[in-house]
Amino acid sequence: MRSDIDHPAFRRGTSLWSPAHFEFAILLWILVVSLPAMTVIPRAKAALETARLEAIRVNLRVIAKAKNEWAAENKKDGNAIPSETDLTPYLPGGRFPQPVVDETYRINAIRVAPVAVTPTKLLAIPRGGTITLNTDNWLLNTASFPTSATPPRVPAASGASSGTRCTTGAA
Repeated sequence: MRSDIDHPAFRRGTSLWSPAHFEFAILLWILVVSLPAMTVIPRAKAALETARLEAIRVNLRVIAKAKNEWAAENKKDGNAIPSETDLTPYLPGGRFPQPVVDETYRINAIRVAPVAVTPTKLLAIPRGGTITLNTDNWLLNTASFPTSATPPRVPAASGASSGTRCTTGAA
């Protein structure tokens, strides 16, 4: 009968702590930890950029709503251009929306959608690109304006999501 000490696992150089087993354990640990991380990190970055883009869209909707309320209360036509101080009483908290990624907001005329110019790349929008609300839903209450004040129907740029239109350069 053989003793347990003669078992191959107990022979010199074949224990679990031998260099060959240790290297295998390290490689296995790297695979188990790094492969999931390689798939999670890009998804987390895309989710963060999507959230930032949606926050900018929310700010644009707030500005558009304030423009509509200002124009209706002051009986302005679609060519009137309100200033930031004109819109302040119509904005939540009485102040202009805070930038999400240091973007700048262009209020534009009443009949033109407000625009945000982003200093960084966000998803498919390049650095310096503009973000605006979809031309179909930016004007929240067209009933309070003359029919000439409604924006023209412009097809969305290809590759843009349904909520935004992306253009490059200054508008």
